[in-house]
Amino acid sequence: MGFSGVNLSALRIKKGPTAQCVCLVDALGNRTMRPCLSSAVKIQLHAAFLAEELTKEDFKGVKWLVMRYGIYNLEVIHAAVRMAKQEGIFVSLDLANFEV
Repeated sequence: MGFSGVNLSALRIKKGPTAQCVCLVDALGNRTMRPCLSSAVKIQLHAAFLAEELTKEDFKGVKWLVMRYGIYNLEVIHAAVRMAKQEGIFVSLDLANFEV
């Protein structure tokens, strides 16, 4: 992603497994991603990412906070939205995924 100009300065690396996802692509290039949602729930229940870990620095230069898919930890969601609003960042909650 860095080669394509994506700013990775806020990227955090966690030790151990963080999630599972299968990417399926057909012959025409259509794709779908099939995340293992039970893994995401287990990870969040075991505090892989805590609301206290969010800082104003995480939102520096950000225009939009997009919450989607594996958003099961309400404490983290509330903290992220609250901080984004304090920093004048737009917030989008994507409920389009029928599995969520």
